[in-house]
Amino acid sequence: MPSPAVERLTEVQDKIVEAVASFQDPVVDTVRKGVDLVEERIPEFPTEKVTAQLPTAREIVDNQYEFATRLLKVSHEFSLAVLGAMEPVTDKVVKAAPKSKPSTRKAAQAA
Repeated sequence: MPSPAVERLTEVQDKIVEAVASFQDPVVDTVRKGVDLVEERIPEFPTEKVTAQLPTAREIVDNQYEFATRLLKVSHEFSLAVLGAMEPVTDKVVKAAPKSKPSTRKAAQAA
């Protein structure tokens, strides 16, 4: 079971993710409206020779997402390995908090 501090941190992180997600649909809708306004006014350019050598925007996003995912995984593994290497010292210095017993007040409320 995570500590109260980690639980609170997770709650804050969840709120941040929810806030970011809540902005995505309005932004996509605004982009679509903008595209609808200009789509017919943009002429087609013969760029096949150039664009055939370039990645698509989707390929770039997918590539960068995969890179970030791999980098986070390696960073996570590294952090855990460093923490593991430090355990002989940290176990002596930082003692795990004892599991608290419910107070009589909480026990009385539960009854």
